[in-house]
Amino acid sequence: MRFYTIAISLGVLTAVASSQVVVPSSVATTRPTLSPFYTSNVFYSTTSTTTAPASRSQTIVECADVGGAQTWNSISLRRPVGLGNSNPAITTTATLVLSVSSNAPGASTTTFATNHGAMTQTVISGSISLPAATNPTTWPAPWVPSFPFSAPYMYVPATGGSLVIDLTQVQAAGATSWYVEYTTPDNGGRAGNGSAPSTCKFNDGKYNSGLSYTTAGLNPAGGLWYASYNGLLPNVVGVVAISVYGVDNKGTWPIPLDLAGVGAPGCFFNVGLEIGFVAVMTASASGSARTPNVMIPPGFGGKAFYDQTLWIDPAANALGLVTGWSSKWLIGTGAGAPAAFVYATGNSHMNATGVRVVGASPTWQLQ
Repeated sequence: MRFYTIAISLGVLTAVASSQVVVPSSVATTRPTLSPFYTSNVFYSTTSTTTAPASRSQTIVECADVGGAQTWNSISLRRPVGLGNSNPAITTTATLVLSVSSNAPGASTTTFATNHGAMTQTVISGSISLPAATNPTTWPAPWVPSFPFSAPYMYVPATGGSLVIDLTQVQAAGATSWYVEYTTPDNGGRAGNGSAPSTCKFNDGKYNSGLSYTTAGLNPAGGLWYASYNGLLPNVVGVVAISVYGVDNKGTWPIPLDLAGVGAPGCFFNVGLEIGFVAVMTASASGSARTPNVMIPPGFGGKAFYDQTLWIDPAANALGLVTGWSSKWLIGTGAGAPAAFVYATGNSHMNATGVRVVGASPTWQLQ
């Protein structure tokens, strides 16, 4: 009987040999591109004198995505690729706690304490530093130097459970947040459909230089969508055309259509000519116009539509038309990382609860 007990112990030790894992696992090979593909909520900071340069965050990842039993001695993360600003060098006082919850990420709550489970261990308690970093030119960005654990963490997965990575960090002096790579749930969003219309100008030399919009209706459940176009010729009249075809999904349409040949040099029409919806708009005296509200029904997750504006300006060119912004509007599927992210920043970082986003996760490397 005594020999049997020793054999089992040796088996467990073998199973938890040191390993390296990236979570969520998809970002080991695929760059996160859905917006936002970065987060400031892991290493949040601010120059405000009334807001604490501090944050608490929990990354809760399905054990099935992490893999089998293993031992880790450090953790690292990396900067997003495609975010234009630079990250400053920061030093922060950090407390990192790991545990294994019996619950799946979808069963997590906004309460930090209830998300923890077995094998809770504080692996970092003290000062850590992150280097200054510019925008990387290619993905993936290099991992920052690893933060060593005070003692190894022996991870043993729970069936149907989650790994919990709980970081609290408090900086002595505020600065700009240190942004990290982040996977976002697919709740829909906007992408460009052709280039900005800076070469297609009104008679006053301006072009449709601004765009604002709501993405509230682009989630899988549907809802309201509209777009506003700014920098227009004051009081100009135009139309917005909506199509299921754009420059990355042409169908049989030869788009983008270069309108130089019909008298509008520098102007392009970027959507298919079977138009699913057209609305007439008149710009304000300040040069702004908005589409009517469009209600998107549920059940269209994974689909996309495209819009293009045309403005009537006889003095602009021989055609008398100026094209404006064209966008691709993606309706979300709701899919995301097999994870959840809970965070609280600034003066709320010591609160018992935070904001919870299911399907979201910063990128971590444990080794």
